[in-house]
Amino acid sequence: SYGQVEAENWNTPKLIGKRYNAPVYYRGPLYLHTDSEWSNGTVYLSNGDSVANLFLKYNRLQDELIYYNQKNATSITLDKKQVSGFVLSVGLQRVHFKKISHTRSSTRSGYYEVLYKGNTNVLARRGSELKICPSYMSNSGIKKDRQYVISDRYLIAGKENELLPIRLKRKSLLLKFGEDKKKEVSRIIRRNNLSMKDEVSLIKAWKVLEAEGLKVVF
Repeated sequence: SYGQVEAENWNTPKLIGKRYNAPVYYRGPLYLHTDSEWSNGTVYLSNGDSVANLFLKYNRLQDELIYYNQKNATSITLDKKQVSGFVLSVGLQRVHFKKISHTRSSTRSGYYEVLYKGNTNVLARRGSELKICPSYMSNSGIKKDRQYVISDRYLIAGKENELLPIRLKRKSLLLKFGEDKKKEVSRIIRRNNLSMKDEVSLIKAWKVLEAEGLKVVF
């Protein structure tokens, strides 16, 4: 069960959570960006409060936000009901997540990274899967035959949290604006030499198409 956890400063809002039990160790990306280091971050609460300068990790496998309480050297899984979003500082980059509780689609609720914010938002659902792999020895000398593998998915979000999955392919982009706009979208893609090979090119393409006044059909 969840219980209140003191944040680092006595006058900050109390965070609600339970002791974090880390999954069994396997090689690969279990956490976002780092497996060994904690990121400095801010948690935004559902009541409008926020708590800054926390040590945080995002567990990709379980879609959980983990907080390290220095006072008692304990890792805490924060209660999703209390959290509306969070920001992690990774090097010079600030990574923004928002919680989507209810969607008008089959996509499940949870934490989504906001890659681009505009008339429609581009989101990433960060994930990991446990896959069979060639055997290897862990740092503790145990033989393993599984590893964590990134399984990110991308979505377009409307103002009412309508969510449309989008793949890193031009055809997937074409289909998001309706049948009658396919030729126009195709011309814009060619004229601007837009690709869909990775996240950076997806965001660039989306900015260009929004600037052209095109709107997604949900």
